[in-house]
Amino acid sequence: MTRFAIVAALSLLAGACVGGSDPAAAPTPAGEPATAVTVDSTDKLTYEPARVLLKAGGTVTWTNTGRVPHTVTFSGFDKPLKAGDEVTFTFTTSGTTKVRCTLHPRMTGEIVVV
Repeated sequence: MTRFAIVAALSLLAGACVGGSDPAAAPTPAGEPATAVTVDSTDKLTYEPARVLLKAGGTVTWTNTGRVPHTVTFSGFDKPLKAGDEVTFTFTTSGTTKVRCTLHPRMTGEIVVV
C-alpha cells in the first residue's frame, strides 16, 4: 500500500471517529436547568444560544437583537419577531421542543425541559 493510501485511510478513520460539526447531532445541554433564559435572534440567522436546558415551568424570552425580522415557531406557537421585539413562552411540560424561524429555514433551536 502506498504512503498516500495509508494517510488517506487514516484521515477517513479519524474523521469518522471525531464526527461532523452538525449542530443537530450535538448532545443535550449539560449543567443545571434554568428557570428563565433569554435567546437572541440575530442577523447571523441564528438563535443564541441554540440549545437551552430549562426547568419545567421556566420561561424563554426570544429577543431580536438585529435588524432582520424573524419568527419563533414551534408546536402551534408562531410569533413574528421584528427588530427590537421580544416574545416570551413558559414551558410547563418536560420534553424537547424544536424551534425554527419560518423566514429563515436554517435558523433552528432546541428547548430541553426537565
